[in-house]
Amino acid sequence: MKRILLLVILISISSCSLAPIHEEKTASTSGKDKMMLDAGYSPSLYGKGSYGLTENLDVSAAIEFQMFLLFSASLKYAVKNNKDGFSWAFMGGVFYGHDSVRTKGAYAGSILSHNFSGFEPYLALRYNYVKWNGLRGLDEDEEDNLIFDFAQNVSNLSFGYIQSTLGFNYWFKEDVGVNLSAKYLIFDESDLEDDAVLVPSIGMIFRI
Repeated sequence: MKRILLLVILISISSCSLAPIHEEKTASTSGKDKMMLDAGYSPSLYGKGSYGLTENLDVSAAIEFQMFLLFSASLKYAVKNNKDGFSWAFMGGVFYGHDSVRTKGAYAGSILSHNFSGFEPYLALRYNYVKWNGLRGLDEDEEDNLIFDFAQNVSNLSFGYIQSTLGFNYWFKEDVGVNLSAKYLIFDESDLEDDAVLVPSIGMIFRI
């Protein structure tokens, strides 16, 4: 049986961060020269701003409070782009954070969404690549706190994992919505039973 854990437990007992836990909430874009703001608890606090470079291409910057501040930048390109109806987009980004261990990496994936008159369910799938530097400099207590067994006795480490998300937005105004989602993270190697974590999330979205 898979363990159902709040990822905040994982983050709080680890000296390293993961890729950004928050995800795209809709496959539709902001629109050319328009903005979208997204903030919430995922379960790390996060804030994200997106700007429409074209009608189908958004550029975004975000900050997330994991064990330390994690900064990220990303792009989203909509193949099918409808504020009302079905949308499909591809996304990709990079991230960086620095505390006891330097964390950096990249991610890429896709998202599908469909807006039914204000109710917008979505499904996203993302692959995350994470690299840690500076593990050799940790003291004994910090090494004991690493939740990943394969991070012991090495200086640098890279690994990947899959993040899938099922959620929905409820747009109670045309440009203001609330978001609820559940994310499923699948790790290749860790000391988590069955190597998987289920993560709840809540947030707000604003189109400007």
